[in-house]
Amino acid sequence: MFETCVVPRSCPLIDTLLLHRDALVSQVLPIVGGRAQAEDVVHELFLRLARRDSDAGVRQPLAFLHRAARNLAQDELRHERMVARHGERQSGLAPEHAPSAEHCSGERQALERVQQALAALPRDCRAAFEMHRLGGYTHREIAAALGISASMVDKHIRRALTACRDALRDE
Repeated sequence: MFETCVVPRSCPLIDTLLLHRDALVSQVLPIVGGRAQAEDVVHELFLRLARRDSDAGVRQPLAFLHRAARNLAQDELRHERMVARHGERQSGLAPEHAPSAEHCSGERQALERVQQALAALPRDCRAAFEMHRLGGYTHREIAAALGISASMVDKHIRRALTACRDALRDE
């Protein structure tokens, strides 16, 4: 399935993923509960790796991939549970309690401002923030992956949070 995709550059992480794809699928299968969902998680991991600028700082590619696959699977499970919970609640809501188009538009604009603020950050700062807040990595794991100190990871995360907060204030 992944072998037909064209990746424009040599990418050790993608090469490792392709080599160990079956093991990654098997690892996330118990988390997501189905083979198709496990395949989807590993495919999403592949797509995210293909969009990365570089693999610099990843010293243990297989361990990195196993951790990333597990995190994506857990995120998928949390998302499904949230949709199920909110779907049940929203089905009983009266139309006047549904978010307005203006509210949704404002939320979309706020998200775009946050995305722009994160895109303007230096690569390591953005990577540390995303690994911590989205990937669930510890400061120590991020420091090892990026080749920086744990205190620098903390500074990067605080800088990114400040940029997000400032982007939301600027309306």
